[in-house]
Amino acid sequence: METRLGPNSVYLWTLPMFHCNGWCFTWAVTAMGGRHVCLRKVDPGRIWELIDSEGVTHYNGAPTVQTSLLDHPLDREVTTTVSGSPPNAELSPGSARPESARSTSTGPRSSTGPT
Repeated sequence: METRLGPNSVYLWTLPMFHCNGWCFTWAVTAMGGRHVCLRKVDPGRIWELIDSEGVTHYNGAPTVQTSLLDHPLDREVTTTVSGSPPNAELSPGSARPESARSTSTGPRSSTGPT
């Protein structure tokens, strides 16, 4: 699988779980034996706290969420999927930080899932 979910995966929810019909991560993380970390609302500071304290390995987000997280250093890889709308110039493949594995899936959320 492109997102490399496995039993040691820790998935941070930065989008509503009702999107599961499209992205299917509620089911995929559970099926792979991973752990879910829930976030009540998108807050970049809280996201970084949870990435560090919970050992988050994966999260998904729209380009606006991803852009809000660009200015924080990572000391390990975190796999993220950008979806919902095309990524802006800051999120283009040429600007990806080496410690961030990024997958892009554009189009309606109801047609994409973990690959």
